[in-house]
Amino acid sequence: MAKWKATKTRAKKESGKELTQFARIRHPKKRAFLSAFAKLGTVGRAAKLARIDRHTHANWLKEEGEQGDLYRQAFADATDEAGDIMEAEARRRAVDGVEKPVFGSLGQGQGSGEVGRVQEYSDTLLIFLLKGARPEKFRERSSTEISGPGGKPLETITTIQTVTHDDWYGNANRLPAPGNEPPGENPPLPGPA
Repeated sequence: MAKWKATKTRAKKESGKELTQFARIRHPKKRAFLSAFAKLGTVGRAAKLARIDRHTHANWLKEEGEQGDLYRQAFADATDEAGDIMEAEARRRAVDGVEKPVFGSLGQGQGSGEVGRVQEYSDTLLIFLLKGARPEKFRERSSTEISGPGGKPLETITTIQTVTHDDWYGNANRLPAPGNEPPGENPPLPGPA
């Protein structure tokens, strides 16, 4: 498998042209898609920005050989970068908050409009960030235990019954009526209707 070294900043210059972190990907549409995906985090939006069909990316992932390996690794790097961006945004909204307008009456005869601003924080995002950062402390704690009577292990009973060809096909009229089976025996399985 080809080795890939990702960099978060612009790479070295090659022939006077500055290269991005996906410099080893030679196909310009692939580089455009990967860069867009790293920023946007969705295949559909990145494909639209790179001016490719979204299925083209799926085909690139299926390519074989060194270029296929490089593309898959570059996509994994782009996925990580997109995740970092989303995590930073979630942290910003949870910790720093988002300023939102407050609407109300502007006074007698003035109508209504923006009367102020409030800083909103997301407790839900903060919970998810804590669960990810410190799962040992903030994970959900639940367990399910199934046992038999008195906490003993469950008893497993397996019944095997032999059904002849005649029993399965066409001799259903000779089967005993439900509830009239001989004691201690399993009734034969009914045939198809």
